[in-house]
Amino acid sequence: MPTPSAVSNGLTGLVDLLQTTPEFRRLIETLSSGKSASVDGAWGSACALASSALSRRCPGTLLVVLSRLSDVDDYAQDIQAFLDVEPMIFPAWETLPDEHTLGDHVFGQRLRCLRELESDHPPKIIVTALPALMQPVPAKSMRESAVKAFHVDQEIDLEQLTDWLVENDFVRVSAIEQPGEFAIHGGIIDLYSPDALNPIRIELFGDQIESMRVFDLASQRKLKDLQTATISILKPVNMNPENERDLDQSHLANLVESLPAGSWVAFSDLSELMDEAKRYLERLGHPVGLYSPRATLAECAKFPSVTITAIGMSSAELEIRLRSEAIERFAGARNQVLKELSQLLTPDERVILACHNEGERQRLIELIEQDHPSLLPSMSFPVGVISKGFRLIEHRLLVLSDHELFDRREVRVGGKKANIETRAIDSFL
Repeated sequence: MPTPSAVSNGLTGLVDLLQTTPEFRRLIETLSSGKSASVDGAWGSACALASSALSRRCPGTLLVVLSRLSDVDDYAQDIQAFLDVEPMIFPAWETLPDEHTLGDHVFGQRLRCLRELESDHPPKIIVTALPALMQPVPAKSMRESAVKAFHVDQEIDLEQLTDWLVENDFVRVSAIEQPGEFAIHGGIIDLYSPDALNPIRIELFGDQIESMRVFDLASQRKLKDLQTATISILKPVNMNPENERDLDQSHLANLVESLPAGSWVAFSDLSELMDEAKRYLERLGHPVGLYSPRATLAECAKFPSVTITAIGMSSAELEIRLRSEAIERFAGARNQVLKELSQLLTPDERVILACHNEGERQRLIELIEQDHPSLLPSMSFPVGVISKGFRLIEHRLLVLSDHELFDRREVRVGGKKANIETRAIDSFL
């Protein structure tokens, strides 16, 4: 039977529950010793649950590498539900742009990931896909040379600053809306650096910086005072040069090189990585300058790694089984769905039904109280979003989301498991 804390703490309690198991403790010991491991039987969002639990114990950053770019947002959403912390996403261009602008949102997010990884407080978890890692990032020397620093009490020439910003492709506007823009009103300068999550406001007293602060673009409210600030003028490297020799490899690097000491890499379904990477390269027409899938995995192999998958086992030093089950489809009207749910539960089994907001939570409680009040004692209704439900067999827990239960997405336990053997990362190198 699930522990009271696991149910009362909702989705975040599942992370605590998973960490108490002997198998998970063995997994942490294996990764901490620098070895590789494999977690089998992670169905649905249980894969993100395992990653969330690993990030709690990882000494550095847990880099989660998925096969498909289209899965990244849902996976990150699941992790946010389990950890109650928004994970950082390292994105990729679906197709490499022909023109590169300073305000490229994908490039800005990639720069932010690099900056955070190299900071004194790197993120605990980053979610990405193999194609994103195959796309190079600017080398650290390039990033460090492409910034302009500001500090309080610094004297600046406003006309020279304006010319410098325009020369480096910043766009002057009346009110900034996106990265790569700046606005000047009297002695107030608003700057939105390409690598910044929020813009900064510099206030001058004469030619001297009197104050600086980060502010919210929508509300214009101050978020934080600053004593120093930097503005990046870096633009994406052209990955479609007319001549391959025009691409200077010394200016490029791989994100994995910036991972802090003590980091681990978690692969979701390693067996699909190579096939998806090859399809991605085919869609792009095999452009020059990208790292090959093998070279990218070789960089990842420098860190302890774990493969988390639903089907099959790898040849890692440690192989454990999560013992979860997939959820298939409910069908029928609301009353029929709730009846089917009550029949699905085994004795002493509990249901955690994730609700995407508080209003939906209250509505579902009222519906179940009206139509199937016998279900209520077995259910908890945390606010959160998970993409795919699952059952934790050992802990007698069924984890579902409100959109699955009433929007007819995958929701009943069962289904045949294909006998597919996954391979360890070394098999691809």
